Amino acid sequence: GVSEAMNGLGREYGEERLEAMITGAGSADAQGLLDAIHRDILVHAAGAPQSDDITMMVIRIVACPQPSQSLASSPGVR
Repeated sequence: GVSEAMNGLGREYGEERLEAMITGAGSADAQGLLDAIHRDILVHAAGAPQSDDITMMVIRIVACPQPSQSLASSPGVR
């Protein structure tokens, strides 16, 4: 939905523009990132009717601590 959002000339928002918005967000929180992308989609569309759904979700990946043992060395794991 997001990358396929079209403007009045039939041009899509695009993966590159979406990626640029995400990488340029810096330390914005999830809601701030969603709001910034939504505003940019509206600028791109420039009043053109919405032709597809626009669904967005932000997921934060947090590093997991390293296990003290590998699964292969755990009892009962073969």
